[in-house]
Amino acid sequence: MSSVLRASSLGLTPSDIEYNLNETFCSITDLLGNELAPDYILMIDEIKVEERPRLDALTGKVLGICREHGGRVALSIDSLKEIEHLVDAVDKKEVHVASECTVIAIGLLSPDKRLYAARPFVISGTCKHERSKEDTQLLQTVMQVCQQLAPKLGLGRLVCLTSDGEARRGASFSDLTLIKPIQPNSALFPLLSGLQLFNTLVGEDDLTGDKDYKHIFKRLRNLLKGSLGTFIDGVHITPAVLRLHLGDCGVAKTRIDSMLRPDDKQDVTLAAQLLRSVSSIPGPDSNAKPAYARSRRALNLLGILVDLVIKPYMDISLTLSEQLEHLSAAAHLALWLYVCLTKATRFLPIQLYGDIMIMIKNAYICFAKAKVKTPKAHFGSSYLLASRLSNATTCANILAEHPEWDRAPRRLKLRSIDSSAATITSGVDHISPGVWRGDVRVEHVHPLTTWRSGRKLLRKILPDAIATVVEDLLTTLSNSPSIDILSPFGELILSRLQDSTPAGIAPTNINYTVDSLNLLRVGVQCQDPVVSLLCCP
Repeated sequence: MSSVLRASSLGLTPSDIEYNLNETFCSITDLLGNELAPDYILMIDEIKVEERPRLDALTGKVLGICREHGGRVALSIDSLKEIEHLVDAVDKKEVHVASECTVIAIGLLSPDKRLYAARPFVISGTCKHERSKEDTQLLQTVMQVCQQLAPKLGLGRLVCLTSDGEARRGASFSDLTLIKPIQPNSALFPLLSGLQLFNTLVGEDDLTGDKDYKHIFKRLRNLLKGSLGTFIDGVHITPAVLRLHLGDCGVAKTRIDSMLRPDDKQDVTLAAQLLRSVSSIPGPDSNAKPAYARSRRALNLLGILVDLVIKPYMDISLTLSEQLEHLSAAAHLALWLYVCLTKATRFLPIQLYGDIMIMIKNAYICFAKAKVKTPKAHFGSSYLLASRLSNATTCANILAEHPEWDRAPRRLKLRSIDSSAATITSGVDHISPGVWRGDVRVEHVHPLTTWRSGRKLLRKILPDAIATVVEDLLTTLSNSPSIDILSPFGELILSRLQDSTPAGIAPTNINYTVDSLNLLRVGVQCQDPVVSLLCCP
């Protein structure tokens, strides 16, 4: 049975959402009606669309006009006058042709690979001028309809909202998922209340927000290849510095050029390749000049952080316990870097730091929810939106009903990625729970143990001197009840986004001096001013 989704010509209405949900799940409700209803997540994203209005045969209304301002004109075409007024309003910029389309999909947390496919049910054009308050109202409407229909559709609990790192969406997520601490009467409280420096703010019914890890990877790469770069332990890491050290490690120039291409900001594979290359840079030689050794050690520190962030999502040999330990270690190390270094240097933009912590926090809370509801289950990952909306839903439903038809060509199978792999292929963009080899059984893992183990892991992988400093500061921070990974200075960092430095503008409080930076060997030519100083004999 084919699913025909109804696009929203104006603001999203509960009737549109209900219609699309019924269309999306009508052919698989019997499959969902067995035993335990699967919990679900809502995935929200924008996709670029062709800027051209069209008449929708299903509703008789014009589609392709932004929901923010489309109500200023009639979108039901009863005569030529409606078209004339619409064209005039677009010319005067009173209304806008939609440049993007907001798509919301349901992802079922089911072990059946034919059920956990993303099922889109909201399609709404936008001009991107919507304020966070309006976006919050839109998401609230969607959530309310989903929760009302969940019993009828055979669904369980809404676990989390997930999206990319857009600032407006981040503000909406904060409004919905950072309302109150996990309450003592919640089943999650015994599992998570003892985690030091962990942020326990949630929304209604312990709802959390999440950030797509692929977007995090891309934004880390964009930070490293951007002209401003980043500062680690007082060392300015620019693209030229990266080129120099990667080249010294034997990475081919063509490969470096590809990973640092300034015009390609969306390639997940290149992002993973660059981050893994940085994490693979060895320590400095004993005979290296002091400043060169310092910059190499700064890169090593950065490499440890990115390795802790990317491995839980890429290394298919990791167990669930190891995944959570890596994320805990990443959270503690990033917190230390942020608290220690941002007063004098620029480490991470506020939003990127916050989104990394939200991603880590959500992994822990979702794991705790799984431990409460399905302690014997395997803990897996969620998925991104399908791009072909109605067809994606139809295909997913057909394969759910007829699993024997699901015979993918051999050439389309994912090439495994694990800690022994020498390179990263495009398969990193399509990792699924089915290929994960590590033990991800929930029953053998406790969040408090992995959180503590992650902090101990830093003592093993960091140089002794740094490990001592990190542990001392983390101990001090742990004694302050107002400080956690999302409140490194005692105040929720996401509330400071409106006051943060705009992207692309360097903060004014950077106190960076080039003291005796004659650290690199003579004869290297470079256009970057910092590296030029480093190259002086």
